[in-house]
Amino acid sequence: MKCAGAAAMAAGLSGCATGADKTAIRPGANLRVRVDAPEDPLVDRAFAILKNRIEERCSTRVVRSDSRAQLVLAVDPNLPFE
Repeated sequence: MKCAGAAAMAAGLSGCATGADKTAIRPGANLRVRVDAPEDPLVDRAFAILKNRIEERCSTRVVRSDSRAQLVLAVDPNLPFE
């Protein structure tokens, strides 16, 4: 999850990375994440790690959401399986 900081920055989380739009999400607000991937233990684990890393570094809560997502976690089918 080396990209957790970049994902947080792309979502505009204040305090997570420099240069982020600090007005996008208020401190203490929820970050809504949609998981566009098949049900799979590895995908669930990737979401759990992303959630943990963002919440460790930012004053926000990460919640799984099907609507109005601010961040989309997906699997690229063009990448090799491993």
